[in-house]
This record gives sequence, structure tokens and C-alpha cells, in this order.
Amino acid sequence: VYILAPQFDTILEYAIFDSKMASKSHFTFLLALFALIFAGVYCDLRTTTFFGGKTYKWTHNMKLPSGMEVSWIDSDPNYITFVMKGPERGYISIGFSPSGGMAGADMFVGWVDSNGIGHLLDMHGTHNGQPILDKTQDPELLGAKEDDTGTMIIFRRKWDTCDEQDFPIGDDTMRLIWATSPSDPSHTERGYSPLYHGKDVLKRGVKSTFMKVLPRHRKFPDEEDVYPSHVFHADLTVTNVTVPKAETYYHCKIVKFPKLTSKHHIIAYRPLIAPPSIPNVHHINIYKCHIPEILRINAGDVFEKYVDHPGGDCYTNDSPKEWTEYCFEFRVAIAVGSEGDILPDHLGDVIGDTDGPSYYRIEVHYENPQGKHLIDSSGIRIFYTSILRQYEIAVLFAGHRRTPFLTIPPHQKEYTTFSFCGAECTTRGLPKDGIKIISVLLHAHLTGRKIILRHIRNGKELPPIAQDNHVDFNYQHYRMLKNEVTVLPGDELITECTYDTEMNETFIFGGLSTRREMCESFIVYYPKATLIDCRSQPEYYTYFGAIGVHNATGKMLNDLHLPFNSRALPFYMQDTALADDSMVIENGRSNEINHDIFREIVITRPKELEGYDVHDYMMNLNWDDKEFVKSVEARRKSGYHYMHCSSPGGKKILTSRDAFSFPVYETYEEPPKICLSQSSAVGKAASNLILEMLMCATVAVWFANIPFKMSGESKRAYLKANENDVLFKRADTFHQILMEDFRFMEAARMHSGEYEAANLNTDNLFPKEKCKELIVTSPHALINFATYSHKPQHEEITTKIMQTDIRSLRFQTRMATYPPFDIWAHWVLNTSIFKVIMVLVIIVNSVLIAVDQELGQGDQYRSTRRWLEAMDFFFLCLFVAEIILKWLDDFRGFWLEGWNVFDFAVTTISLVPPVLDIIYPGDGSEQSEDVEGKGIISAVRYLRILRVFRSLNVVTRLHKIQIIWEAVLKTFGELISITCLMAIFFYIFAIIGIHIFERFTHSHKPGLKYRDAFEDIPKAIVHLFLVFTVDQYDDLLQSLVQVMGIKIPLIFILIWILLAGFIFQNIFTGVMVNNFQNIRESLIEESSEIQQHRRLAMELTFSENLEEENENKDDVHLAWEKETFQNLHILTALEDNLTPTVWPRDTLFQYYILLEAMANSIDERNYILRQLDQALVRHVDP
Repeated sequence: VYILAPQFDTILEYAIFDSKMASKSHFTFLLALFALIFAGVYCDLRTTTFFGGKTYKWTHNMKLPSGMEVSWIDSDPNYITFVMKGPERGYISIGFSPSGGMAGADMFVGWVDSNGIGHLLDMHGTHNGQPILDKTQDPELLGAKEDDTGTMIIFRRKWDTCDEQDFPIGDDTMRLIWATSPSDPSHTERGYSPLYHGKDVLKRGVKSTFMKVLPRHRKFPDEEDVYPSHVFHADLTVTNVTVPKAETYYHCKIVKFPKLTSKHHIIAYRPLIAPPSIPNVHHINIYKCHIPEILRINAGDVFEKYVDHPGGDCYTNDSPKEWTEYCFEFRVAIAVGSEGDILPDHLGDVIGDTDGPSYYRIEVHYENPQGKHLIDSSGIRIFYTSILRQYEIAVLFAGHRRTPFLTIPPHQKEYTTFSFCGAECTTRGLPKDGIKIISVLLHAHLTGRKIILRHIRNGKELPPIAQDNHVDFNYQHYRMLKNEVTVLPGDELITECTYDTEMNETFIFGGLSTRREMCESFIVYYPKATLIDCRSQPEYYTYFGAIGVHNATGKMLNDLHLPFNSRALPFYMQDTALADDSMVIENGRSNEINHDIFREIVITRPKELEGYDVHDYMMNLNWDDKEFVKSVEARRKSGYHYMHCSSPGGKKILTSRDAFSFPVYETYEEPPKICLSQSSAVGKAASNLILEMLMCATVAVWFANIPFKMSGESKRAYLKANENDVLFKRADTFHQILMEDFRFMEAARMHSGEYEAANLNTDNLFPKEKCKELIVTSPHALINFATYSHKPQHEEITTKIMQTDIRSLRFQTRMATYPPFDIWAHWVLNTSIFKVIMVLVIIVNSVLIAVDQELGQGDQYRSTRRWLEAMDFFFLCLFVAEIILKWLDDFRGFWLEGWNVFDFAVTTISLVPPVLDIIYPGDGSEQSEDVEGKGIISAVRYLRILRVFRSLNVVTRLHKIQIIWEAVLKTFGELISITCLMAIFFYIFAIIGIHIFERFTHSHKPGLKYRDAFEDIPKAIVHLFLVFTVDQYDDLLQSLVQVMGIKIPLIFILIWILLAGFIFQNIFTGVMVNNFQNIRESLIEESSEIQQHRRLAMELTFSENLEEENENKDDVHLAWEKETFQNLHILTALEDNLTPTVWPRDTLFQYYILLEAMANSIDERNYILRQLDQALVRHVDP
């Protein structure tokens, strides 16, 4: 920029103020301007690369102990970009591990050496020791910086490198490991090796996170600098709970929400947990208390007495039954590691929807096996607003019921359980338009490893709603879905959980304790529906039959109502949802962790097992037999399942039966995994090959076309040498007509068997497709190609001969075995089919660009994007080929057409990325230190978006669109003064609006729209433009009236509509219509002039061509051609006397008479007569 600046000033001065210099410096000025823009982009990239940059929009940020910080961008479908910052001037490292340790970890180690050069290593761990350098270095270093504040490294890596030494980064819970050191890695003959970071826990660590799940971009209201005036909060907490020594303790308390006079919406919530309690609090749930209306009991009469109650164990006989009987409508959950959540702007959770106060049950799950002395007051802070949102949310509780019949055998690396929410429940519990899922929390306990929530519709599985292949018990968050998922009535939801009990010697049963297991999905959706609980468990006979037990007995089964028969329940339980088995079992056991509940169940059938308790029998089975384990898993999956679904208030949603078979469906197939490195290499190789072929073809065409660009002397010498193969041009006109007639007479004779006339015409016997083949099969038939494709034939033949742009009648054409490339290119470019194809290609290419932008996100469209890239490159090759054809046709004339230059520029820019792939053929594994080169490549690749402007080429190819385009361009020129005047009025009214509507802008009245309409000048101009288009002015006026009254807003809006909407808008329309009319009249006048001068121009052109091409001929030949041209009308007159489809034999003699009258050269006359005589005898083309 510094070098170009002085020259730029001079160029600009000449280009603008010196009319003589303007034409000469215009091109230089444009080049300088482009160079300045490019340099600015490049410098911006340099700043971004080395200093963190303002253009990096980090989507996630994580602050780690000891000042370590990691941020990343997940918006690119192929790459994830990181920046890691450390407080020391040594190396900093992050990585991903399946378990949180070094074994199996994938690590990135970065530092800046003493010369200021950044380094980045791709390493992996095999054990808890020094990591090993990967064979392939996949990450790409983008920037590095080191100063007194520490070290910063920016790099990127593909989500999945298809490298077995790398850890794929996906939607699962990722365990991010990190380490820092005050020293750079040591350098040996084998390369760099990072020094051991030591045992200092502040220099290393591990933290679980979601890498691709949508982050929380906003602050909680109490974190804002100014607390929003329309937002309130309430803290729902337990009070001074003395946590007992217990592996699992559930403490419940009734809390009263502040009384609200109207409905409000919950918009956010976050945990309130004191630091000493964080290791002991597993989760906090909030349940709303609801008394069925049929009981006609006031909620205050039931729960008010418990508000001051300190609370107690949730699931003992001492716990008031009202707490669990009426308070189980799940509302809010905070799991281990959760930071809370903020709902999208259009969603809220209803509160204050009752006439009286609202009561909630808060449930805190503690873990204190060591007996730590702990007094806790944890809870949740609820943020709510009086400004109601568009939709109300609800939480659907799906998965496996909490029951010991969720059984995981020991010694299993992977054991999967299956539960589902069936079609009958969704049909009866969801609205006809379905619900939209916005987030999901997948929940399991210590042995859970994988959870997947499947979506079935009409017997076909859709893409999974949520999935986690690396479940971390200590990190369970709601994951916001990038795209809302619609669930319709009749759909089915399947929750699958996979557990790892390889190190366990006993069974793991389902239950409330963390030592027991769960398999659940908490699904947040809108709009609120009646279905809030939809879970299942294996049916009695399915569960026992899978292990060879036909029947059993025991008091426990009676307590659990098994085998379950809803019709056998007492009348008062018919419409009420049953409590989970685990709540029934653990009620009264006072924190006893009992894994032997099946000891109370005794086998009665088959006979040989009678008297055994189920627990001992299961423990004696061979669970190390993998085939046996898989058969148990499959039989419990495919058998029957009890389905339980309910609505708010614990009301059961009735189904046609109690047990349903597991859904049978067509499995969803994940898109095939495409290794980006391999596919990129293949794509680059294909691109290079195609580009090389195009370059070779261009050179070949250039050299092959040289022989036909001869000088006049060379042409004459060549013609004389090939005299016997050339039919003289002065006889061409007669030769064409005679040859056509002779061929037709021969065909007619063969068709009818006689020489008489046949009622046929040449189009019947010689289709145009056949005629077009003659251009490459017979050099002497080139004229016939032009002859057959025009009607009326003889008139058009004469006209075409006299046009200079029809090159098929030139000397070099007649002697070529194949047509020259310049003639062939001219023919291709002017073919209607080619023109239509190119228009379609431009349109399709524009559509594909839009589709590609829509599919920019998500790995499920990876294969589709590959096809789009291949099609885009194919279209690019077509555009390149079109430019080459235009060069061959008329190289100089190509650059005189503005649209050709524009098309060349766009195509050239589109070619830059593949050319750069040839120059920089790296596969992403190199550790490039040339950050500047990378910046240039990135900047140029962004210019590919300019290819969308190629759609403007349709203007030049469609005449009617061209008329509109010309009118639009002309209109812009005439409306400059009007636009300036309008801009002044926009500015004046924006200033006036800001002042007179200041009270409206700062109003806190709920429900106001367009509150920020006149907050500043840009926003005021935007809303004035909306009124200018007479759009939404009524909504704006109503909002203003609510605060300002009717008078001032109405006067302001009416004046603006009258001034802008009626006056200026009509001026624009009038100018446009006037321009359309002027252009139309100009085109009509131009067409009339063309018709009037066509014949005169045709004759003059032919005369000039005769003088130019025959300047060295003798006078006799010139006289012969002159007389031939002057008497051509005689031929036309003779032919007009004939019936177009009847060809009498006498026509031949009329030609003889005409030739004799015209011929002044005896030699020429005898030559032609001999040719015609031979044709009559042989019936061949002379």
C-alpha cells in the first residue's frame, strides 16, 4: 500500500481531471484500485492471523485453571479452528481423550521459538507417559504469538482426519485435556519432544465439553451490566440441609413461588451451589405441584403448611405423600457440571398461570459416601419476565422407567438396553401439527457410555435427534439442537443406552442411586402439549423369558403390580399414572442400597428351576458367553414392553393395551464416511488433470488453426496446387442448385420407379440432422449444409453467399478435409442449441450455488456437497470452453464486448482456487510457516463467491431481459438527483422521529413492538423505508399510539406517506415507464432501418468481396462473375414459375439455357457442361 500510494494519487488525478489522460489511465486506475483492495484484505488477514484478529468470531470459549484459555469456531463443516492461550512463554497443549487420560489421547503442542517462529506438533498418547509424534501432521498452523503476557497459538484441524492416530471430533461429549510448561520442547535428532509438565495440577487437567453443540452466547440477566427492567428472578433452594453419610440421598422440600398477578414466562435458569458442595451435588430437579381439578381442593390448603417445613428424604415413609402424589410435573433440571440455560427469544415456560400462588417441589440429589460434614442450601435461580414469549415450552420425560428390571449383567464391555415412546402415546398426547424439539439432555449414571435418541416415522428411522458416544457422568448438559426436530402424532421415540460393566462382578440394576443405572432423555419442546411422560420397561414374560424363566412369584411382584394388568387395578388408580418401581421399592428402606431385590422373587416355572430365587439363578448364568449375552439383549428388545404415558397432574393417557411390541423399522443409514484428506487429494488430482487437458487442448487448437490464417499469396498458391479438388466459386451458386435438384431427381426416381415428377420435397428425403453430418464427412458438401438449413431455398442461398460472416463459402473451407477450428467455433457459438444450453447452465449453476450455501452446515450432507463441487467444476470447464471458442472465433472482437470481459474476469477468479491447489498441492498435513502465503490463498478463495455474478450473463442472451436491464441502467442515471433529494428527506424525518419519539424509545411498557425503531439514525431510516414501501406502517403506528397518543404519531406517519409513498414513489415509477417506452420505440425504429437497408447492404457487401478476393484475376473472369451476379434474379424468376414440390425433368434444360446466356468464357462453359453431362449419366453429385 505504501509503494502504490503515490502512484495512485497521480493516476486518480489524471483519470478524473485530465480528459486526455483519462482514457489511457483508466485501466491502470482500475488495476491500482484492485491492488489496494486486495492489499487491504491481505493486511487484515495478517492482523487476524498473528494477533487474534477482530474477524475471528469464536463460538465457544473455555477458561481453564492457571490462566489457560481455549476458544474455538465450529461453523465450518470441514474444519474446527482453535486458539489456545497460556500464561507462560513455553509450550501450551490441548488434546482430546476418550477417558480423560493420556492413553488414546490426541494432542496438539504449540510454542514460539527464540526466533519468533511458531511451531505446532500433532501427537498421540499410548500410555501415561511422553506422547508420540504422529506420522501425519494434520493440524494447520494459522498464527503464533509470544510476549510478556504468555503464548498464543491459532490453528485448525479437520473434524475427522481419517487418521487412526487422531481422535475424531464430533457431537459427543469430548474430554479436553490440557497442559502448560515454562519451557519449549527439546530438540533432538528425532525431532521435538515436549518436556514433562510435572505433577502440578495447575499445569495440567481435563474438562468435559461439547465441541459442536450450540453454545450459550448471552449472559444471564444478573450478569449484565444493567439488569433488565422487565426481568425478575426467584431463588428456589433448600435450607441448611445437613447431608448425611450416604452414597445416595434425595432431599425434598416444598417451596412457594412469589405470587404473580398475571401469567409470566420463565426465560432462563442457573444453579446456585456453594463451592464446598459442588463435589457432592449430583443434580437438582424442580417439579410443579398440581392437584387434579376433580378433587376440588385448593393448592394452598395442601402445600402452604409445608413451605416452612425443612424438608427431608424424598422416598421414605416419613415423607408426606402429597409431595410425590401431586408434585411430579418436571419443569427444570440442573445436572452435574451444568451452567444453566437461556431459552431462545420466542420461547418461555409458563408460570403464574393459576389464580393462587404456585408451589414446587425441589429435589436435590446428594452423594456423601465419605460422611463429609456438609450443610448445604443449594438450589436454582429462576429468571422470568412479564413480556410473554410467542410459544410455551414443556419437557417430555422419555426413556426407561426407573426400575430394577433395567438390568445390566457383569463383565460386559458393551451391553445395550432399549425403551421407547410408542405411536399410541404420541397420537393421543401431541397436537395434530406435532411438536418441535429444541434441546435434549441424555442421562445415565456411572456405567453409561453411549446414549442415542432415535426417531421413527411410518416404519422408517429418521436421523437421530441426539446422540452421545462418549457419555461423561460428571458432565450432563442440555444440548441445544442446531435444527429444531419436528415430532408428529404417530411418531415413535427410542432411547438406547449402552453400558460398560467389564470391571463389575455383580449386576447393575436400575434405580435412583448413582450406583444404580438410568436411561433417560429429557426433551424440551414447544408448543406445550399434554404428553409429559412417555417411558417403557420390558414386559414381565419378556424379561424373564429371555433368561429361560417362565414364571415366578413373590411379594415384590405384587407390590409392583406385576404382571401388569391395568384393568385389575383398584378403581381410584385407573386414571392415575403409576409411580416408578424404584420409588416403590426404596420407599421405607432408608438409604439401603439393596442389589438383592430379586432374592425376594422365586422361580415357579420351569419345573427344573422351581424354588430358586431369581438373583442366584441369574448370577450362575454364564455372562462371559458373548453369544448368550447378545441373545438376552435381543430377546428383551424384540419382545413386549409396558408403555406408560401421562399428562400434567399425573393423569394417565389411556392406551388400547398395556404391552406393545418393540417397533419394527427400516434402519437409518448414516451418510458414508468420506475421508476429507483422501477425497481432497482425489479432487485435486482430477482438477489438475482436467486443467492440464484444457491447457493442452487450447495449445492444440491454437497451433491447428495456424494453417488457415494464411496471407493472400499463400492462399492463392495453395489453391493452385489443389485446383482439381476445388469447385470454382463463380459456379458455386449454380452448382448448389443443380446438385440439390439432381439428388432429388435420383431419389424420386428410386422412390417411384419413374422419371416423372414426385410430390415430395427435399426435407422429406434429406432431414436436417443428416445434412448437418455432411459438414464433417464431405468437404464438398459444406455448401449443401448451408443450403438445406434455410427456406425459401434459392433466395436464401443467394443471400448467404453475399454475407461475409458465412465462412463456409470461403476458399479455405472448400479445400479442407475437416472445417477449420475458427469456422467450427463460429458455427458452435451461433447454434441455437448451444445458446440454450449455456443459458440453462448459467441458471443451474446459480441454483447450485444457493443450494451449496444452504447445505453449508452439517455432516449429513457431506456426500451431497461433494456432488455439488463436482458439478460446479464441470460447469466451470464449460465456461472456460466457451471463452476458448470465442477466442478462436474472433480474438480481437472478444475484448471489444463488455460482457465478454466481465465473463472472463469472473471465470478467471473461479479458476484461481484450483490453480492454487496445483501450486500448493498440500493435503493439510504440512506445518506451513508461511502464514502470509496462506493468508493470500484464503483471501483469493473467498473471491470465488463472485461466480454468482455470472448469472447476469443471462441479460446478454435473452433479448427481453436485456431491454429491462438497459431501462434499469438508464433509470439509475436519471434518478441521481431524485435519490439525493430523497436521502435528505429521509435524514430530516429520521432526526425528527428520534426527538419526538424519545419517550417511546425509552418506554418499558410490555408488549411494545418496534421499541428500537427510532433509537438511532440508521434504525430510524430503516423503519422510514418500511413506511415508504407502505409496509408494516400500521403496526408501527399502533405501537407509537400506545405510548404517545394518536395525534403526533398519526400526523408524522401521514406526512411521510404522502411525501414519500405517493410523490417520490410515483416519480420513480414514471421515470422507469418512460424509459421502457423510449427503448421500445428505439428498437422498433432500428428494426425498420435494418429491413430497409438489408438488400442494399447485401449487394454492396458482395461487390466488395468480389473486388477483394479476385483482385489478381483477369478481366474475363471478373466480367463473368459480374454478369452472373446481375442475372441471378433470372434464376429466381424461373424457379418462381415452378411448383415447390414438383420437379419436372425440363428444369435441367432451363438451367442449361441460363448458363449459356450468362457464360462469357468458353472454357468455363465447356467445363460446366462436361460436369453436368457426367452427372446426367452417372446420377452423381458434380
